[in-house]
Amino acid sequence: MGAATSLATLGLSYAVGRQKQKRENELTAAEAQLQAADIRARERALRKRDEALLKARLASQRARAGAGGTATGGGSIDAVLRGLTEQTRMSISERKRDADRQIAALGTRSQLRQRNNLLDFEGDFLGRSAGTATRLGSDFSLLD
Repeated sequence: MGAATSLATLGLSYAVGRQKQKRENELTAAEAQLQAADIRARERALRKRDEALLKARLASQRARAGAGGTATGGGSIDAVLRGLTEQTRMSISERKRDADRQIAALGTRSQLRQRNNLLDFEGDFLGRSAGTATRLGSDFSLLD
């Protein structure tokens, strides 16, 4: 009866440990998703800010050109406006790439943590099961 009890205890321990490991992995994944959502929200907010600033800068440049007696369209003012627009678009694109890289790194870190959780669990379980087998000794029999 002792061997069966030890095996049953070991099996229950394994099942409980797997459930714990699964919950930890779910928490790790949820945490990564929340962090990714925060990164995306920050990136969107900064993009909206940059677009609003661009509109204000374009309007300011047009007003300055009009007040200076130059045409508000065509020629050098268009080049200035295109330059401001392109500079803002490049900044927005670069920030989006950075956000994408951060989110990819989060995913990688999350996967590594989940893998390490699994390895830790399996290592702990193997150690416990080896200890149980040793305690049972050479007289191990499932029929006891």
